[in-house]
Amino acid sequence: MPGAFTDTKKYEALDTFSIERGLGYSILKYPLTQNMFELYSYDVSQSLRDIQNYLRDGRFIEARDIAKRIMNIYSHSPFIANLEAELEYQCGKAQDAKKKFERILNQWPYHVNAMNNLAAIEVNTGYPGRARALFERVLEIDPGNEDAIASLNEMGKPGL
Repeated sequence: MPGAFTDTKKYEALDTFSIERGLGYSILKYPLTQNMFELYSYDVSQSLRDIQNYLRDGRFIEARDIAKRIMNIYSHSPFIANLEAELEYQCGKAQDAKKKFERILNQWPYHVNAMNNLAAIEVNTGYPGRARALFERVLEIDPGNEDAIASLNEMGKPGL
């Protein structure tokens, strides 16, 4: 699998770098955005930790509000865009989340997390055919994607 960050030692070095400096990062596996690497300022990294804490405590609205503020700064970030859309869904705003996931996929067509999330919304809103097509597309891009495989299995079609 090609890519700059596929080696375990590189992951460990990146993790150490991130932890020592209090920064956040996100790596999406190849071919998803060609190993996108995101490094955040200390303030944004702290905000991401706050979001994790709010999520752990079930405080979705507070987490969503922080994600929206971060998205204003990092509008180019597929990681933050997906997080914001996920939080919209958690706050009961399925249609808003759906629109955001669709925008993410228009901008980053290989973003399997957004694709999986959109497919889950489609299942939950009564569009299993659309969901199945999205889950199958995820598996075309990332054949070992456990979320898509499990979802297809739940829908009655064995995954790969």
